[in-house]
Amino acid sequence: AFVAITDAISEMSVGPLWAILFFFMLFLLGLDSQFGMLESLLTSLKDEVKFLNKIRKEFVSGGICLVLCLLAIPMSFRGGLYIVDLLDNWSLSYPLLIIAFFEIVTVSWVYGVDKFCRGIKEMIGYEPNLLLLRYVGWWCALL
Repeated sequence: AFVAITDAISEMSVGPLWAILFFFMLFLLGLDSQFGMLESLLTSLKDEVKFLNKIRKEFVSGGICLVLCLLAIPMSFRGGLYIVDLLDNWSLSYPLLIIAFFEIVTVSWVYGVDKFCRGIKEMIGYEPNLLLLRYVGWWCALL
């Protein structure tokens, strides 16, 4: 896709401008994704680790960014592509699918859909679409 886009951009009337704008847009999309991931990680950590609530949010965010930057340094060396491939193929595909499947089974069979709906109602103030949750529960029962 990047080959076709760069060829198309080079044929345009103001090609370098469009190329700069296109790659700047990709940069902003990546930056926006990083903000969302960092915020979700920060919120999860502050919910679970209570002493982080006493530290200013900027320092905790900076610490998380520093740790993640240090963890990413090995990926910039010669064997980094193999590390990325290992993480991509073995930690983010099938294990994630298996964990999600067992979460659905646990909620629908062990915990119970009715109790789950009451918990959601307590958190957000209204009951979720019970038909949709029953549908997911029945599919788990069939599997």
